[in-house]
Amino acid sequence: MSETITIDPVTRVEGHAKITILLEEGGAVSEVRFQVKEFRGFEKFCQGAFAERLPLITSRICGICPVSHHIASTKAVEDCFNTEISSTTAKLRELLLLGQVIESHMFSLLILSLPDLYEQAAHSIVDMYRHDPVAMKKILDIRSVGTHLIQVVGRRPGHPIGATIGGMVAPLTEEERASLQEELQAAEVQIQWLSQVMRLIIEENNELIENLGDIQSSYMSLTGSERLAFYDGTMKITQADGSLRRSFEPHQYFDHLTEVHEPWTYMKTPVLISQGGVRVGPLARINNIDSISTPLAQSELTWFRNRWDHPVHKTLTYHYARFIEVVYALERAIELLNDSEITSRDIYSQPEIREGVGIGVVEAPRGTLVHQYHLDAQGKAQNITLVVSTQHNNSGINESLTQAAKKLISNSDPGEEELNKLEMVVRAYDPCISCSTHGMGDHQFFIECVDHQGVVLKEWR
Repeated sequence: MSETITIDPVTRVEGHAKITILLEEGGAVSEVRFQVKEFRGFEKFCQGAFAERLPLITSRICGICPVSHHIASTKAVEDCFNTEISSTTAKLRELLLLGQVIESHMFSLLILSLPDLYEQAAHSIVDMYRHDPVAMKKILDIRSVGTHLIQVVGRRPGHPIGATIGGMVAPLTEEERASLQEELQAAEVQIQWLSQVMRLIIEENNELIENLGDIQSSYMSLTGSERLAFYDGTMKITQADGSLRRSFEPHQYFDHLTEVHEPWTYMKTPVLISQGGVRVGPLARINNIDSISTPLAQSELTWFRNRWDHPVHKTLTYHYARFIEVVYALERAIELLNDSEITSRDIYSQPEIREGVGIGVVEAPRGTLVHQYHLDAQGKAQNITLVVSTQHNNSGINESLTQAAKKLISNSDPGEEELNKLEMVVRAYDPCISCSTHGMGDHQFFIECVDHQGVVLKEWR
């Protein structure tokens, strides 16, 4: 008789999920499922909202990557309204996204992932801090630079309000630019120290990296002239051997991908219409580029490619790819702040409301994020589709878990170490589960309104 093993909850991830391991008779692993347990109906309750409200509402989907939703939403409305923005607006939005990359990636590396790989961590950030408080403070200081960048350009530290339909709510002042430049330059010095720490961690965990969650896949990301791009670019999908599978403009996304539902999860899975899933995020972006335009990040990319074949498929290398992007984000942010145009007051173009469909695509820290809106003649949302980064990675997470479980588990009573390694596979993807819980499938919800005596007054099915 077949059995199951459950890891519930998966720890040190954003949101609520569990891992279910399905065993054949005799204890061999047949399949592993990454199951999302929560449902959040943003696609539904955004219906009826006016366009100018959507960038503010959708940024509330997540407290980890609100900037990404804020910008993708703004771009989707502007695409529908055919609104042209100034070059300063585009640069400020890119700067805002780079702040999100720094903050989110450093949070993932320090709080969520490094405890798995840091020898003295004992799976606890507290133990890491006790062992080396100076190092931990340096890493937190780098993250704080991203937080401050979001606060200044996004006009508040939490859910941003900096972007608006047609532009930005306020220009960047010279005083703000000077302050950010000073902070970013100090962080750039610290990041060179962190490079040595990261390489040492990679060396110490070589066996895990080589064997845990190593799967072949296609990769999808925005690219700009075959280089890293977070705000704008061309969609690129490469095959497992690194060859180009297809390239298309962001507004053509739904011509190439569709979403499928599984009855055992609230997370949809985007797949290519021509068959097969894709992986997104730091590893996909690094695999899909020829080079990086900034010197320190290019040096890190060179080290990365000298160590592993290209493209890299090993799931735990997501961590180092994530670090490379932090280096790039710091350097690119400094470039943007050195651009005299960044403080221009030409930051707004009046949008013209019109009926239609708009698609906004950005690269969130965890990968490609897509917002599609159907708006009526009054600019009111009739239909909303959100395709989130972690949804794109859903098939990859399940395949990586199955590969790892087949290596680690041979009976119905595995040890804690083996189960934790499966969680490590999930954490390598840095899933943002709250963002991704839109999959209804065949699920049905029953709502009852009862009085103080428990009598049902009304029900909805």
